[in-house]
Amino acid sequence: MIIFVTALPIEAKPFIVQYNLKQRTLHGFRFYENDNIRLIISGTGKIASAVAATIMLTQNLVHDESVLVQIGFAGTADREKKSGSLWLINSITDHSTNRAYYPDMIVKHPFRESGIRTVDSVLKSPYSDEYGSELIDMEASGFYQAGIRFVKAHQIIIFKIVSDHLDIENLSEEQLEKNMNAWRQSVCPYIELAHDELARDRNEEPPGQQDEIQTIRERLRLTETQFNQLRYAAQAYGIRRRRKFVFPETTSDTDNLTIEKRNWLFRKMIHELNQ
Repeated sequence: MIIFVTALPIEAKPFIVQYNLKQRTLHGFRFYENDNIRLIISGTGKIASAVAATIMLTQNLVHDESVLVQIGFAGTADREKKSGSLWLINSITDHSTNRAYYPDMIVKHPFRESGIRTVDSVLKSPYSDEYGSELIDMEASGFYQAGIRFVKAHQIIIFKIVSDHLDIENLSEEQLEKNMNAWRQSVCPYIELAHDELARDRNEEPPGQQDEIQTIRERLRLTETQFNQLRYAAQAYGIRRRRKFVFPETTSDTDNLTIEKRNWLFRKMIHELNQ
């Protein structure tokens, strides 16, 4: 299942047309679907985006191969990021809390990457250097925080198209629609590929991998959080490298290992899986 969350109808329209989605109503949100795609228009703001994503993700639609996608427009103070350019988001900072989040992009892609900062109100300060080269939006952090409660980081994809340089008075709806429609032709094949890669990995999981991870869990006395982190990292490694990760041998005599040594071994494995 591929699930789109957009803030605005203008952001949703190209994908509704692309996938021939039929309109429904769900908890007051505009909602579109076919057999394999769902799309919901959240409205602006991180709370609205989080609510819409949660509604989608609580409809029994989520599987290991599901992909949760947000695509929309963003501003930036960085004039080097041209209007109409597309960016794949690799980090998200919530401006009000300063907390950072990191989608895990494990499928090879041709796109330029950028961080994004989610703010609570529209910015109209074209001369401010406060935000550096980051993109600026009002939804990404809420969307991500909701999504990560239901899916893994590598199942979340965020695309943003530069709409303005914090000078929103000059926005042209016609040009925005043209830009979104143009990038649709690159974005859709990538999203479909990500979905197919996750499905392939699920169906072709290397034999014995889970047994190895379970053995490591027992020998290193991993917490539930550490165990899940190890499983997800191994799955992501398999998708990136198209092969099974060879875990280092761990001694069965763990009684003499200190908790510091066990945690060091765990961190070492996570580091190697992320390479």
